[in-house]
Amino acid sequence: MTEEPSSDFHRFVRYYNEEYPVTDCIQMFFEGCLIRVDLNSRELGSYLRKYYQNFLTTESNVPSQVIVTVLETPPFEQFENWQRKPPEPGKKRVKEEYQDFPEGRIIRKRNTGLVFFVSPRTNLVVGTCREHPNQVVNFINNRYIQWMLWRGHLLFHASGVSRKGRGLALCGFAGRGKSTLALHLVGEGLDFVSNDRLLVRQQDDESIWMHGIPKLPRVNPGTIVHNPYLSSMFSREKYEYFRKKPSECLWTLEEKYDVDIGRVFGKGRFSLSARFAGMGILNWQQRGGNIRIERIDITEQKEVFRTFMKSPGLFFEAEPGKPYPDLSPSRYMDILKDVPVFEVTGGVDFAKATAFFSHFLE
Repeated sequence: MTEEPSSDFHRFVRYYNEEYPVTDCIQMFFEGCLIRVDLNSRELGSYLRKYYQNFLTTESNVPSQVIVTVLETPPFEQFENWQRKPPEPGKKRVKEEYQDFPEGRIIRKRNTGLVFFVSPRTNLVVGTCREHPNQVVNFINNRYIQWMLWRGHLLFHASGVSRKGRGLALCGFAGRGKSTLALHLVGEGLDFVSNDRLLVRQQDDESIWMHGIPKLPRVNPGTIVHNPYLSSMFSREKYEYFRKKPSECLWTLEEKYDVDIGRVFGKGRFSLSARFAGMGILNWQQRGGNIRIERIDITEQKEVFRTFMKSPGLFFEAEPGKPYPDLSPSRYMDILKDVPVFEVTGGVDFAKATAFFSHFLE
């Protein structure tokens, strides 16, 4: 840009839309929400089509509920003084910084430099998007989460699986094995619903439903080598290399791999919704002794709410003309008061936890 940047949020948006014209369009359908992604990179378009292959649609007679624009551009360097978002509980690294405007918010990912423009009607990401497709996926899914929150859903920090339409949420602080246990359960014949985020709402008929987001689970090498269903993700040489490493080393590796549910477990095993039948809270520990799984009264153990309550974060904007949605503990309590909740303590034992929760969903 040749002129000095102003405080006009829409001016930046207009500039990028005019200077970097869209050349491709992808449509996806997530549980009643038609999402259109406009972009200017054929390479990124190919990646997204493969990633979202189970949710692509060619529907043309229905308007899109959400439109996301993804533009490959030079890095955004208009600001020097960003406001930093404090790390989440248990984390130390600052990942995001932002600038607020009357019209919306501009967010920058510190480790990649991707910049996101968000408002109730604007969903734009600019920067070197081809180099960081996972953050583009996260942004698309986040726009779906916002759309669902506008419709009265609650956001849970949880993975989800289901059997014959009955769903189980798996909660726990980071690193407790939510995704790993979910994949063990899918290996036993359950369907995969979601990884790390669930949207839950009580319907008019008093039934409670959970909805996932189309995000593939990202796992470390320890998860892969200790789950026979995932061994095909590695070559024989790579599998043997990681298998020989000490378990303590494997669980702390920062390497992550996407698990393609359809390829690993078969087509039709990724289902985005189920009736909310129960919840497991993983409070187990490595070398914690014998595993214990006990049903708890959620109204008497409010400290566990921290394991599953989730703020929408910087990317959320309230629906125009409506107040910020109620995301208080009391709303979570109303949802969970009649849902069986089990706390898993003691030592980590995926085999016994898998057997217990698989039987519970029978």
